[in-house]
Amino acid sequence: MLSTEMELMFKGRRFSESQWYELVQARVDQIKPHLDTFTLIEFGRFEFLRGESSHLWPLSSLCSCSAEDFTDETGVAIKNVLKMQGLFWAPYSGHQLFQEPDPLRKGLCLPYPGGVKLVYSLTRKGNWVLIEVYYKGSPGYKGRGQEIATKIVIKDSDVPTICEKVKIKPKQIWLSLGKAMKDWARTRERIFREAQSIAFETQFLEDLVSHMK
Repeated sequence: MLSTEMELMFKGRRFSESQWYELVQARVDQIKPHLDTFTLIEFGRFEFLRGESSHLWPLSSLCSCSAEDFTDETGVAIKNVLKMQGLFWAPYSGHQLFQEPDPLRKGLCLPYPGGVKLVYSLTRKGNWVLIEVYYKGSPGYKGRGQEIATKIVIKDSDVPTICEKVKIKPKQIWLSLGKAMKDWARTRERIFREAQSIAFETQFLEDLVSHMK
């Protein structure tokens, strides 16, 4: 029996936006039953904020949020946000800078602007969420610049909304999910080979012992 993705592929090589949404959903349906076997990172370990030397650092290393700064879209506080597990993406198209005038330099903006970064995620439960991460700019070590998270808002979402807000095409989400699936498959293959090797050695030693007098 052909999968939904295969059926759509055989219908033609050009897809409408609605068909791309179908392809994304088909890929999510393939992933969902296996999410418990994926190696998913916690949100706090997701690297998308700029740290020293312009390298991307994990959120937990550059977060000054207090408990009340983690909320849903209605402003209700949410617990254990940094522990949330899932697949996370933060494309540059979802990044907005807040340019503020520098009070000490007339006509210029602050050298370390704040902003908001949009992160979208397929959580371990198989739900889409859109996360707004507000940050302030900081000089950091030797003035190299840092982005310090100050407020995080999590919203239940769907693929059309994510595409609209983050300014990406559904094809990009489809490809990102495909990469996650291939990475998962390679990990499972490696674990299977290691398990086979252990099982072979175990059986060999047991057979050896069974023939000892």
